[in-house]
Amino acid sequence: SVTGQPLDRYVEESIYRPLGLTHTVFNPLLKGFKPQQIAATELNGNTRDGVIHFPNIRTSTLWGQVHDEKAFYSMGGVSGHAGLFSNTGDIAVLMQTMLNGGGYGDVQLFSAETVKMFTTSSKEDATFGLGWRVNGNATMTPTFGTLASPQTYGHTGWTGTVTVIDPVN
Repeated sequence: SVTGQPLDRYVEESIYRPLGLTHTVFNPLLKGFKPQQIAATELNGNTRDGVIHFPNIRTSTLWGQVHDEKAFYSMGGVSGHAGLFSNTGDIAVLMQTMLNGGGYGDVQLFSAETVKMFTTSSKEDATFGLGWRVNGNATMTPTFGTLASPQTYGHTGWTGTVTVIDPVN
């Protein structure tokens, strides 16, 4: 690992705690959260509504467990591509950190130049920045719609979540 720490511990200590986030975690059920505090992410486990079957597949409603099979079965629920749980209050702080050029309150996590790097269209696919979806340019259908400015960016989640920042509007 780059940091010498597991991903979940690194982000908790270096990002979430300094920002005062209390509901942004991997494996929330192991961190004291109850299933009722978390939106269900899959109604029939990993069966894709009964279409997929294999030994030991999860078949019940998933609350507080990563839905992604690789992250769940192979990575202990902690992955850079799946498994992070949060609430709207914590997400609002993270999004404000982006709008503020990488800082929130007295905490500066990264520079405004890093935010620009995150939110600039890639050469391979103009709808993607570095970890973010971007609205793109006039030659493509806007990712976040025609009412959003071209500078709009956000993140879409497999389980139906989306967060969007329009720094112009």
